[in-house]
Amino acid sequence: MIDGNQDLAMFFLDAFVNILITAGVKDGRERICEEIESRFSSEIENIVKKSQELNKAIGEDVTSCELEILYMEPDHVFDESIMEDTFQDQTKDTTQEPEGVLCTTDLGLIRHEKTTGGDGWQNTILIKPKIVLQSKLDAIIASDDEN
Repeated sequence: MIDGNQDLAMFFLDAFVNILITAGVKDGRERICEEIESRFSSEIENIVKKSQELNKAIGEDVTSCELEILYMEPDHVFDESIMEDTFQDQTKDTTQEPEGVLCTTDLGLIRHEKTTGGDGWQNTILIKPKIVLQSKLDAIIASDDEN
């Protein structure tokens, strides 16, 4: 097996043994493990090597950022720069007090990217989450009370 990567090789070996036992192989766990190791150690070595290359590519070489789903928790203060009001009122008075979020109706997407020096992160909202304001629920309740 690969030097210095014994744990990862054993993880794959154990997984293969579990698959074979689940599939109905009747030999004991130790016998199956020895058989796989003697017959397929070079293939397991190749799997470990390829998985490490993939991990490196995803973590260091290819991917320069992380994408994350963005939602707003209830009672978060509405901020037009990072979210959209689902029932946006075009005649809304911008001088009124900040409103609280009732719930998120559409998820947003944010990109976290390492800065050039690698010592910090730059966050960019790609898609703003859509929310419903508490005032909209209050208006619906008031409307129902009138009827």
